[in-house]
Parts: sequence; structure tokens; C-alpha cells
Amino acid sequence: MRLQEAIRDELFRYREAGWPHLPVSKADALLGDALQVLPTPDSELRDVLAMTACETLIEGGNCSPAALKDAFRISLQRLHDGLGESGTDSIFGRSFSALVLASLLRRDCRQLLFSKEEWKTLFSAACTQLSKERDLRGYVKGKGWAHALAHFGDLFEAAAHSPFCAAEHADSFLSAMAPLTAEAHTFFCHFEYDRLLRAIPVFMQKGALSEKALCAWITTLPPIWPWKSGEPEEHLLLRTAMRFNRVTFLRALFALELSPAVQNAVRAACKELPE
Repeated sequence: MRLQEAIRDELFRYREAGWPHLPVSKADALLGDALQVLPTPDSELRDVLAMTACETLIEGGNCSPAALKDAFRISLQRLHDGLGESGTDSIFGRSFSALVLASLLRRDCRQLLFSKEEWKTLFSAACTQLSKERDLRGYVKGKGWAHALAHFGDLFEAAAHSPFCAAEHADSFLSAMAPLTAEAHTFFCHFEYDRLLRAIPVFMQKGALSEKALCAWITTLPPIWPWKSGEPEEHLLLRTAMRFNRVTFLRALFALELSPAVQNAVRAACKELPE
């Protein structure tokens, strides 16, 4: 606890100084400290101080390649910490590590840091995380944003800009995302899909995802349970969440205005939704 408070004070002073450019040794040390406290449920320390410091030091700072590689290794490992849990504080480590990795990939686009194999390992881990994450909370009272889907949306958008990105990766992303369009246990009302879908225009611009492939994928989305007379209340609530989430997803996809063909595919999917 004393170490955490010492790091809080250090990050606070860095913020009060205006997030200045630091010498390499100090930048490396501060990035390590910020990463150390990032999984905390303390929203001020995590969101306001540690995450902002990580983004500043990674994307615009003076960190050494070795420190950035360490940040990559630590954050990649944290994607798996507590995976499968729901309602626990482990979500903050997984979710905010996705943001750190997104920052690293944005830096990588300007200054090559990672090999093709490292990038592929990260992309595979992100797809696994997206398909297996069970803690889908948005805002957590008293602890701030968990927002895993939104944060992973930022990660996939950054990954899509990589020269290593290809059609197989767009396919993996769509496969991991598909079940989430019919999620039954969480109402996605914090713009999760808007962030998650930002990668799609990038995939399409790079030629990794065709209009035809996206339209075909829309027709294969998991079905929404139909209404049944006399169904139990629990079933009704789950079906309501599924339908709400599918409609919210399709609206977000339509809003991207990707092409007339995609717009028509979205309209057709809306018409097929059960009442």
C-alpha cells in the first residue's frame, strides 16, 4: 500500500508538471511504476494517473525500446489474468492492459518495435480474450470504467493498421465478435459496439476485409431467441438483452456507412429480428 501511494504521488507530480518529456532513464522508470499500479480498482489512480501516464510515455515519450518491450510482455500476460471471472477486480488489469497494448501498436506504426511473430501472438491473444471474456461490465459503481469491449475495440483498431494485418486476422476478429452480438447477460449501453467496430473500416481500407465477406458474415450472426407464449421471466429477460444488443450492434454498424451493400445487409438483418 505504501508503494502504491508513493507511485500515486509520483504520477500526480508528473501530471501537475504537464506530462513533460523526460530523460530516457526517468521515462522508463515511470512507465514501469505506472504499469505496476494499473490493475488497481482505484479509478483515479488507474484512469486519471496511471493510464494517462502510460499513453503519454509510450506514444509521445522518450522510453527505450527495452522498456516498451517490457510493457508489451507485462500487458500481454495480464490479458489472461483472471480470464473467465466475472464481477471481480481482475477485469481492470485485463481491460486496461488492452489500452496499453493499443498505445504500443500505435507507436509501432511510427517506429517498428515488434516482429511479425510478436504481432501475431498479440492478435491471437486479443481474439481469445474477446471470445472468452465473461466480465462485460461498462461502468462499475465506486470503481470506474471496466469497459472491456470498448478497450479491446481500441486494441483491434490499432492492430488493424499494422502492415502485418491480413484477411485471416479480419476473419478471426469477426469470429470472436459474432457471439457478442447476441449477448444475453449484459445490456451493452455504454457505446461498446461503437468502439469495437472501429476496426472494420480499417480492415476494409487495407484490403483485409471485403464488402462481400462482411455482408456474408452479417447473414451468419447467431440467432436471437424467438418469443414463446408463457415463457419464464428469466428467459424473457435474456431474450430482451439479446435483441437489444443485436439492434444496438446493427445500428452501430449501419452508422459506419461502409457501402450501400453493407447498409442493405444490415437492413435485412434488422427485418429478420424476432419481435
